[in-house]
Amino acid sequence: MITPAFTPADAFGGPVTAIMNQVKSLHKQGFSVKVYSTSVVDPQRPHLSSRLPSREDVGNVTIKRYRPIFCILGYWVTPTIMKDLLTDEFDIIHAHSARSFQLDIAALVSWIRHRKLIVSPHGSLYSYGLASGQGKRLLFAAHNAILKLVFRRACKIIATSSDEENQFKRFGIDTEKIVCIPNFLDETQYAKLPPAGAFRTELGIGMHEKVILFLGRINEIKGLDVLLFAYSRIANNASDAWLVIVGPDGGYLSTIKKMLKGIVGSSHIVLAGPRFGVSKIQALVDSDFVVVPSNYESFGITAIEAFLSGKPVIASRVGNLPNLVRHNETGLLFDKGNVNQLAERLEWALENPKKLELMGDRARQLVLNLYSAQAVENALALLLSE
Repeated sequence: MITPAFTPADAFGGPVTAIMNQVKSLHKQGFSVKVYSTSVVDPQRPHLSSRLPSREDVGNVTIKRYRPIFCILGYWVTPTIMKDLLTDEFDIIHAHSARSFQLDIAALVSWIRHRKLIVSPHGSLYSYGLASGQGKRLLFAAHNAILKLVFRRACKIIATSSDEENQFKRFGIDTEKIVCIPNFLDETQYAKLPPAGAFRTELGIGMHEKVILFLGRINEIKGLDVLLFAYSRIANNASDAWLVIVGPDGGYLSTIKKMLKGIVGSSHIVLAGPRFGVSKIQALVDSDFVVVPSNYESFGITAIEAFLSGKPVIASRVGNLPNLVRHNETGLLFDKGNVNQLAERLEWALENPKKLELMGDRARQLVLNLYSAQAVENALALLLSE
């Protein structure tokens, strides 16, 4: 496994969770796994010392981390990784994240050492289209030439959804190379949920009050501004409802803080910071429902986390989200960027707690059937065994 970020670098977002679950699954099925990654744990604070060892062995998994010498737009350059990739023993290379130095080097090593290469872009192929600034978009577009060589070298390229499959086809990837394997979560982590109350008590929110939860990186791409405006429109008529924002700064936190100064209902909006592991599950348990207002989302692992916690989701109609959030079944959908429509969905959810509870039950069963480790993990093992 070659990736620009690996556990405990949860601040990078969903791909880190997905990769960790893959590693655990392959280890459980008897594969010997080596992980090559950077030493960065927070992309917004790259020089923060993580105090992680450069090498550690956990069971049958070896993890090696390399310090970047510089970074351009999330392209963490770690040249010292090359030596180990040229000398270490392995049979298959599974490289992650399309816009990464690590993927480009993985393809080169695959060619030099004649090793099978499998690529998982994790939705990063076209995400540059939403980047602010013409210069950034031009740099990403220029990188497309390298990516085309990488994909030509790969024997299989994994999409996590039909939406991402379509992205691959638009990019010109050979359809015979494309295989769809959705992200999955370890359902055993959600088998025994913590009792409700701890997260609410920490924030000073009563058990009788409502909690609308945003869970994810605070990044422009996540549509948090739309959620703030929608909440402000219902705030005067929903005095018992709190909007709680949980997640690491993805470069947009300062903008959100400025927005809060002049928004209606800001006294009931809480920036709760990042939460990972059990702390994140506790936030989910103490919420009434979760909102995913993203402008772009190739898969939507936050929705899966919410569903396993028995919580319905209100989501924008983008990417794979409509396949997960089935309108009026496992949650509610609204058109991307439509503040009025989202406000209507929030009002309905706050006024219909019994129907929300039924949605949450259906959502949990959907994940157990289609997106749990038990349902998905064999597909990856079979692909690596071909």
